Amino acid sequence: RTDFNRFCRAAERFGRQDVERIAKEVEGKSLDEVRAYRDALFERGPTMLADWEKTEKRISDGEKKLAVREEMQGALRSKIARYDNPWQQLQIRYGSSARGKIFNEEEDRFLLCMTDKLGYGQWDELKREIRRNPEFRFDWIFKSRTPQELARRVDLLIRLVVNEVQGKDAAGRSAAAKRPADGAGGTGAPPTKVAKADSEAGAPATA
Repeated sequence: RTDFNRFCRAAERFGRQDVERIAKEVEGKSLDEVRAYRDALFERGPTMLADWEKTEKRISDGEKKLAVREEMQGALRSKIARYDNPWQQLQIRYGSSARGKIFNEEEDRFLLCMTDKLGYGQWDELKREIRRNPEFRFDWIFKSRTPQELARRVDLLIRLVVNEVQGKDAAGRSAAAKRPADGAGGTGAPPTKVAKADSEAGAPATA
């Protein structure tokens, strides 16, 4: 039962496909043993475990959170890559109430750039980097923010970035759809040119 609980917690945290990381959480089991255990569990669990639906739902919910997190990280990475020096140049498109009074734009820029560098979720490290940075040596309020407060702010900022990236993607698809196709009097520009135009306009090229 101990192995079962450890496996389920790790699968919820890392996703059922990440066997390597799950194996590190299940002591005394090899990678092949954990992989075989996973396959047997998801094959036989629905008929052998009374609380299987609850267990599977927890794992699925964890995987959904991972997918959202990956989307957020990808949007942030795309945003950062548009600037030669994002630490100084990064522009944030605030909504009507997103700017707030607790954080200023310089602090928000640092939070996004450092989150991109450290990885999403490294809130204790993020706080340490704020305290180490000489730019904020007299910014006592910013330095006093808890990891939880920083996490909430970064989440809000990345949601703004995701909305911006999705908006640019939608605008690019709309523009591409309005271009006449070959044989209909249009230029018949290949899709690669559309992607290039979107990229030059600031939106990431979609596959």
